[in-house]
Amino acid sequence: MILKKLRTFLALSWGDKALIFEALTWLGLMRLAVLTLPFKRVSAWLGKEGQTTPEAPLPPDQARMALRIARAIRRIQPFTPWDSNCLAQALTARRMLELRNIPSTTCLGATIESSKGIVAHAWLRCGTWILTGAPGHQRYKIVATFA
Repeated sequence: MILKKLRTFLALSWGDKALIFEALTWLGLMRLAVLTLPFKRVSAWLGKEGQTTPEAPLPPDQARMALRIARAIRRIQPFTPWDSNCLAQALTARRMLELRNIPSTTCLGATIESSKGIVAHAWLRCGTWILTGAPGHQRYKIVATFA
């Protein structure tokens, strides 16, 4: 399995490999920030609280790049030696998109589960797509948005 993943990685374009390394770097930095900094400081990197971006299709070049960024995060996330949770993924995607002037909205949601109590989740929307945190995000009530 690892050999197959390595072959797949080696077959990628240099641009996609660079995005994967960028995603790995940002995932590590964002996870470290989430663990060590107060949320008020981390939330500043999410954008302006209470703001959203339009749920409209992006221009084709921005759409392609946004999807490539999401794919890079999805590809590397399972291989990080730390827990690249939903918030670290949303922060990573936000930063990578921001560096390319692509608008996005980060959503923070919560739900109550009988076995765990209050459970939080973060996801990032870019145009009409949920780029990170998509699985199950509908179960959560949005408590904050940042753009």
